[in-house]
Amino acid sequence: RSVELAPDLAEAHHALGFAYYNRSDLDRAEAEWRRAAELAPGSAEAWYWVGWGRLYRAADTVSVAEAVRFLERAAALDPRDPQTYFRLSSANQLLRRYPAALRFADLAIAVAPEDPAAYTQKALMVARLGGDRAGAREILLEAIHRFGLARVASDGLFDPANFEGDTATLAALLRLRPADFGADTVGYLVRRADAYRLRGDSVLARGSYDSARTRLAARARALASDGWTVALL
Repeated sequence: RSVELAPDLAEAHHALGFAYYNRSDLDRAEAEWRRAAELAPGSAEAWYWVGWGRLYRAADTVSVAEAVRFLERAAALDPRDPQTYFRLSSANQLLRRYPAALRFADLAIAVAPEDPAAYTQKALMVARLGGDRAGAREILLEAIHRFGLARVASDGLFDPANFEGDTATLAALLRLRPADFGADTVGYLVRRADAYRLRGDSVLARGSYDSARTRLAARARALASDGWTVALL
């Protein structure tokens, strides 16, 4: 209704995009976010959501590269937003531009030192750049010391593989409860499965992986156009 009353108002298209997103209509959501950015080219938030939408649904490297261009525009307009750097780090990782991915992970920590996600993002990059698991573990241990294991482990980019052989941390992961992960039950189950696997408990690991897969399959059926859920499955 707001778009009908004010078709040239960027905020109206932005809000309509979220309405479509909440109804799992990602094609229309992305189209509305693009229109909002066209109407408000100086809005970092508008370009961020265009980039996020392109990255979220990217099916090839061309789409990811396009997302990077949108997100870089957002970062230029608002260099203090850590979320933009998180997405840029992830996108460059997908493009195998690892030095750029690490640089954006560092920028995320610089602008948001109190956000655990900035540390898990950097740890992921360090582990993948040269297989530096020890370096990644140190980054994560610093985050755990600052924020607690639950906040760090519940981040989507936390990788328990960095703690292979660390029986104390793996045991602590298994003591976490679903409530520590908020609404992310799948994340809880996968972290638990990973911890069991790294301890050598293959039967218990399989049980948790199977539970996570069942929940992901149900989500994929409900959100058929959600490429991220399908990829996780």
